[in-house]
Amino acid sequence: MKNNKRPVLTIVMLAILGLLLWAIFATGKPSAEEQAIIDAEKERENQTGKISLLLKCQNAVQPTLKNPKSMKVDYGASVIGEMSTGQLGAVMKYYAKNSFGGEILNTTNCLFDVDGNLLEFADAK
Repeated sequence: MKNNKRPVLTIVMLAILGLLLWAIFATGKPSAEEQAIIDAEKERENQTGKISLLLKCQNAVQPTLKNPKSMKVDYGASVIGEMSTGQLGAVMKYYAKNSFGGEILNTTNCLFDVDGNLLEFADAK
């Protein structure tokens, strides 16, 4: 007795392959309007990403230090979060030398608007 399942299986596999290829190539590129929305969202993510916000916080705090060049931000210990108001908050941990040359751990709180613009910063007490 001959195995008649092979031609059916081959047809099913070819149909699945055809559908898969159609799904990959038929979607095409987004329209200009969709691309503009995608680009705007990517730019917002760049402006509000953890590293970007911490760099903005660092750039504001560093000039206020006794020895600005000694500042070393601990990115791993620093935290970014969204507030209930929609604003973004950062708790930045960094090491810097004090007036006596000793390196100490400091903490500064930074507040950003929804677009990632720094609104204020203050040393944590």
